[in-house]
Amino acid sequence: WAWAQGSGWLDEFLKADLGSLERHSRRLEEEIRNDLAELASVKAWQFCFSRMQENHRRHLMSWQQSMKKLGKGTGKHAHTHRKDAQRHLNECREAVPAWIMPLHRVYETVNAGAGIFDVIIVDEASQCGPESLPLMYLGKRILVVGDDKQISPEAVGTNREQVQQLMRNYLFDFNLADSFDVESSLFDHGRIRFSNRVTLREHFRCMPEIIRFSNDLCYRTDPLIPLRQYPPDRLEPLKSVFVKNGNREGTGQRVINQPEAEALVDAIEECCNDDRYQGMTMGVIVLQGDAQAYHIENLLLQKIGAEEMESRRLICGNPYSFQGDERDIIFLSLVAAPNERIGAMTKAADQRRFNVAASRAQDQMWLFYSSTTNHLSEQCFRRRLVVHFLN
Repeated sequence: WAWAQGSGWLDEFLKADLGSLERHSRRLEEEIRNDLAELASVKAWQFCFSRMQENHRRHLMSWQQSMKKLGKGTGKHAHTHRKDAQRHLNECREAVPAWIMPLHRVYETVNAGAGIFDVIIVDEASQCGPESLPLMYLGKRILVVGDDKQISPEAVGTNREQVQQLMRNYLFDFNLADSFDVESSLFDHGRIRFSNRVTLREHFRCMPEIIRFSNDLCYRTDPLIPLRQYPPDRLEPLKSVFVKNGNREGTGQRVINQPEAEALVDAIEECCNDDRYQGMTMGVIVLQGDAQAYHIENLLLQKIGAEEMESRRLICGNPYSFQGDERDIIFLSLVAAPNERIGAMTKAADQRRFNVAASRAQDQMWLFYSSTTNHLSEQCFRRRLVVHFLN
């Protein structure tokens, strides 16, 4: 009977059945990954406790209490609590196989010494400035993980003449002294000093159409290889919305585009009520200034409420807010509009910000823009982003 109806019906039937099998397969893979992660965690804790002696336990508890007393580190007796924490940590350091902490916490709690850790792994090293250099002293070996095409220290507001003078006064006998500039990251130092570099090219986060913009923008010689497997009924990876009446108000970091913000918020509200977006996380990234992010956040609080925003992990910010983070759906606001002069974004720092912004979405990325390609300079990264969506 199916054959009599024609192969078109059979194709549709098989396609629907195949999609169901793929979704079931993905659920099984996710369950296996979760079980393996839980097993690894249990075995790691078992090993940790098996090597911990009573003396280690006492110092570990004392370290925890000292850190609680230290708090923000601004109290009258903060120096005493910091010293106590360092002393206790030094006594129990070997009992814990791996310490995970932010950079400032390392210096607050570790009694500094040459090679006190066997291995130090620095994640997001491209964001670490000169304050991270002592890590090379604290570790016998160091693994520096980062991406020089993503956001790095920019030293905004720093007097560069004073920095150069300090470098001439104190680093005159250093090899490669110019590499100790305030804009150099730990990842930059690693590239200069370490020859055994490993390039990771497999990309697990984004749909192929989403990560293609970053490949064209930053990784032409070593493009990232997207590995996401997806069903035939997936969400459309790229969606663009042109806001005809968009206009820019304000100057500097205080610029907003009211019509663009309203259109973006309306789209988020529709997505939250759409069954296809059930359970998906969301984020909003503005590509000029900070005020637009605050404005969109206030509109979202009025439209969908704080509870829905929390369940969606929905935050609004600039590319810095999403460095190292990801969401299922990302909404971009270009902000720029033709009613005001549009300066071209062509600097290396702008390139890094656009790379981060356009690579945070896993399944779908929206772009809201008020300027056509005719209003944007051919060298501007805004234009390249708009063209990517239109093509």
